[in-house]
Amino acid sequence: MASKKNSHLYGYVLFRQRKDETLKRGYFQKSVVILSFLPYDGLFKEMIRLIGPSYFDLGPPLFEAICLNIAAWAPPTPGKMLELPLMGRLLQVEIPLPPLPSDWQPKRAAPSVSNEVMIRVQDEKLYRTFQDVIPDLWLCWELVLLGEPLVVFSPSPIMGSDAVLALANIIAPIQYSGDIRPYFTVQDSDYKEFATKTKVPANVIIGVTNPYFIKALEHWPHVISLGSAKR
Repeated sequence: MASKKNSHLYGYVLFRQRKDETLKRGYFQKSVVILSFLPYDGLFKEMIRLIGPSYFDLGPPLFEAICLNIAAWAPPTPGKMLELPLMGRLLQVEIPLPPLPSDWQPKRAAPSVSNEVMIRVQDEKLYRTFQDVIPDLWLCWELVLLGEPLVVFSPSPIMGSDAVLALANIIAPIQYSGDIRPYFTVQDSDYKEFATKTKVPANVIIGVTNPYFIKALEHWPHVISLGSAKR
């Protein structure tokens, strides 16, 4: 289910850290990552939730079974309800039409057995993510529509990623044509370009968690702070 029509590559990660005194650093650290050219948030979040813990229990052979499941999936057709088998479960995935007609209603199939999971591919949780700044959502809509640079500070990569994706989609059915970085770090190859004091990149939305960026990006004109009593 991959298409290079979208220039962005999306990643969905489950990270595990456990104390292990036998290791040099004292911790076992490993991540399971799903990469796709499709921004199907709801689907891939559910997949990583299922695959991640099972991988740490069963190891690499699990991936062979998963790849066989995915190879049999039907193409992601907008407006169609897909039934995707994965690890003994049946994921019912609803892909909306782009853009959705005002009179379109999803065809919801009632699950008949307990191993079926109903998923919407777009799952940004707009109002839950922006509950601290609801009065400012209209201003955010204007800034995204005009291609203004935005930096989102949040306490976790999950919240920041949800916020960046939600902002990029807030102007739908207009497609956001700028650059989005749901989780931006100092290791990013564009860090120096974004942090330079002489120029602010246009048409970009980034999400950060490191307090270091409060100083490094203080020259950016538009900043959103989430997950804190102080907006």
